[in-house]
Amino acid sequence: MARGQLICLAASFLAITTSSVTAQSGSPANGPPSSVLQACAASMDGQLPTPTPPGFSWNGVVRRYYVAAEEVNWDYAPTGWDNWLGVPLEKSPRVTMSGALQYGTKWEKALYRGYTDSSFTNHSQEPLWQDTKYAEGADYPNNTAPGQNVVEPLAEAVHPADAGVPPNDCVVYKWMVPSLAGPNFGEPAKVHSYHSYVAMQQDTNAGLIGPQIVYAPGMMNSTMTKYREIPLLYMIYDEGDSWLSSVNAAKLQSQGQTSSTRSTGTGAPPSIGSYISHGQSQSQGGQPSSGQGQGQGGGPSFGTIDTNNLWSGNQTVWQPQVTNLAGSGQFQGASSFYTMNGYIFANNPTFDMCLNDNVIWYVNAYGSASHVFHMHGNGVMYNGGGYPAVSINDGVGKTLYMNATGQGKWQVICHVNNHHSMGMVSNYQVWPAGQCPLPSLV
Repeated sequence: MARGQLICLAASFLAITTSSVTAQSGSPANGPPSSVLQACAASMDGQLPTPTPPGFSWNGVVRRYYVAAEEVNWDYAPTGWDNWLGVPLEKSPRVTMSGALQYGTKWEKALYRGYTDSSFTNHSQEPLWQDTKYAEGADYPNNTAPGQNVVEPLAEAVHPADAGVPPNDCVVYKWMVPSLAGPNFGEPAKVHSYHSYVAMQQDTNAGLIGPQIVYAPGMMNSTMTKYREIPLLYMIYDEGDSWLSSVNAAKLQSQGQTSSTRSTGTGAPPSIGSYISHGQSQSQGGQPSSGQGQGQGGGPSFGTIDTNNLWSGNQTVWQPQVTNLAGSGQFQGASSFYTMNGYIFANNPTFDMCLNDNVIWYVNAYGSASHVFHMHGNGVMYNGGGYPAVSINDGVGKTLYMNATGQGKWQVICHVNNHHSMGMVSNYQVWPAGQCPLPSLV
């Protein structure tokens, strides 16, 4: 994305049922109705929104993206190995210490998926993520008057900041890319993170987060041809604090085992106090139960939430937030996973590059912990200086530049001791001249 451009994004939230998710190209079984998608497509008109910020100079370029939030069954360790230690997961003392096998490595997650057009039928070749939000109805409250239980007509109301996208709906967002979003110091690109803001802690633990890249004016295509570009997300996923915690608890409880894929063979079904299925609270016996408590990440957990004291005039603002908050904290003792791009113990596909390639690492950290990007065999440039390690505070993104001169297979890790031990490790490879399987850079 270049500064001065208009970004049109059609964001769709597909039905929250795992049966509706497609892992490969194909229209989901319970996606938005055609009338919704047609209205969404018509809104992708390439016209500047009103009002336009003062001083915004549009270069006439419009870029259109189509993104859906979908549920998938995600495997944090799909190879079945601790590829750092070189042994199967169940044989690894580090994996055992991390607790990753207590309930297995497969969990229901919500991910952003890119599509090729407004039909939301075929996935795009490369992953694309953008903020998808939740809402209900088209009425907006007069939220400048707390305590007044009124709803104003749309034309007269103060719009809430995060109306969002409800399940099986589609909303078009338009972003006029400002200069401040672009790269600094004459660099070609800059990383940002985009994520759901309905209940940020619970939403990102569910998986709704990804990178967004802004290029310097006129440099997007040339940067893509001159650099290997690698997005990298450091994230500790607390499954007990995901709004899908109830779904995972119920799934494992119905299986009556400690692991959905690779069992330690040493326990009973998960201890579930109460769980909530997308807003409908249940206990193990099917009766309502509060399940209130403290999440593993230190944030609040909610079971049934009393909404009697919440102003009905502001329902379009608080209902999406309460729904996502109530979905968390419903799986007592759920696992946490110390991941890089959603994988543990070097289960990522190896990050490949050729000798002497120029490489950009788009590094984000999220969750409730800071991390340290560290690589063996090579170093990176950041803000004009060279470093073997760069600290990444939670909620921060940094764009790191590298020249791949150190040939061989190396490690890129989090250099925080316990994060490293808990699985925040990956591999990258600098292929020798004449043996690199990648197409040459320009």
